Amino acid sequence: MPLEESTWISEHQDELEEYAGKWIAVLKGRVLASGHSVVEVMEKVAQQTSELPLVVKMPRKDENLYVFNERRKFVELDPVSQEA
Repeated sequence: MPLEESTWISEHQDELEEYAGKWIAVLKGRVLASGHSVVEVMEKVAQQTSELPLVVKMPRKDENLYVFNERRKFVELDPVSQEA
């Protein structure tokens, strides 16, 4: 997981509350796209850039954080330690 993007997400949790329950693509300190599925988000991203963003499902208060990593696998992060 790109450290820069994951740090940005951690530092902007309040601003990202509007995306709770949705997938978002983050690159260079901004949300490129959001949607209800990884496929939807990645299609939107492909129209904007060839770079690979960090794609995460922003958790609702009762959910863990899910990350779609560069190996195209889902990783569930522990909400306390933020470790896979």
